[in-house]
Amino acid sequence: MSNPVLRSQSIPPSQAISFSTKPSRLLGAWRRKHAIGIVSPAYGSEKVSYGLRPAGYSFHKLYRLPIQRLDRSGTFFKYTPVLLDHPVELVHSFNELPMGMRPFIVSFENELPRYLGKVRPWQADIGHGLLESRRCRNLLALSEIAARTLRRDLEANGLPGAAGKVSVFRGAVLSAPTFENRMVVDDRSTAAPLRVLFVGRDPFGKGLLPLLDALDDCRAQGATVQATIVCNFETRDYISKGRNPDMAALLTRLQRDPGITHHPLLPNREIHRLMQTHDVFLFPTLDESLGWVAVEAAMAGMPVIATDIYAIPELVVDGVTGFLVSLHKNETSRWAGLWMDGAEFDRETESTFAVIREGLTRHILRFVENPSLVSTMGAAARKHMEALYSFDAARSRLEEMYASALG
Repeated sequence: MSNPVLRSQSIPPSQAISFSTKPSRLLGAWRRKHAIGIVSPAYGSEKVSYGLRPAGYSFHKLYRLPIQRLDRSGTFFKYTPVLLDHPVELVHSFNELPMGMRPFIVSFENELPRYLGKVRPWQADIGHGLLESRRCRNLLALSEIAARTLRRDLEANGLPGAAGKVSVFRGAVLSAPTFENRMVVDDRSTAAPLRVLFVGRDPFGKGLLPLLDALDDCRAQGATVQATIVCNFETRDYISKGRNPDMAALLTRLQRDPGITHHPLLPNREIHRLMQTHDVFLFPTLDESLGWVAVEAAMAGMPVIATDIYAIPELVVDGVTGFLVSLHKNETSRWAGLWMDGAEFDRETESTFAVIREGLTRHILRFVENPSLVSTMGAAARKHMEALYSFDAARSRLEEMYASALG
């Protein structure tokens, strides 16, 4: 098979597609106008709050009473933190409903209150009361489907006031201008491997197992594919129901495959460099509230092959910025297997992995057979992400929301 070579242009290390500006200490908020409190600074929360650096506002890490350590049966105290928030004027939390003095804004991924495990009636009442309270100013969904789902749930629970606070605020992801034309097609007529990238901690939940089978199928059909796998074999038993693979055998499989380079863990900056030197991002996940890594891959000019669960169809335009593999889903567009167990779960997993394997194989081969799709879909992916995650637009809107909440 003869394909043109896809050559990567060099990207200056100073040009990044993510950002991080940590909140300062809480004491720095004393007597400071427009001080915003952050409960749990993290990779996702920076993109919707302090990382946007809105003009006129400072961000400060809040202290919480560590009572979540006492909760062994759920996550009520984790996601309902009791805060020392007096020095700040406003709290901007991520998935959390803060208990304290100050008004708050919540950015959330898929549900509020986010109480996993055993939820007692009084806990649900407290969560709903916080959502309805005057302290709660805005509920900011990371996706359209999260906003629709929460509005529906709140109205069904008789909370129209809280439902009226829900809107979509995706935040922002920085991009580097040189990514736009990062892939150059050489005129040389030579076989060139398609370079695919996978990043995910949980081999079961992120779909690594059918992905490896798909790579074998592609090679069996004569395709030359090189894969970089970043996975440290963590487990998410709420997805796998304990049916996790033999990790030692999986590691041996990765090590013995000459077409695979495996990294257990890499810092984000190294993953971003991999996005600059690979062609297609593979994201066959079984459960995802959003998928920041897919956003960043597309922002870096990579087409994405992904499953069509929850918010991913908002990120990947099927046939334009990548390809979607359709799974069996419930009414909230999440993988149906999450609500199964026993033999029913095993059958669902087997059929789902077969669907993912076939879909990945088919779509990978499309890129192998038509290498120009890498650059055309990659450019479309970047354009789509820039429209969704514009830094300037997100910062301006955040400034307006903060001013309104404090007004």
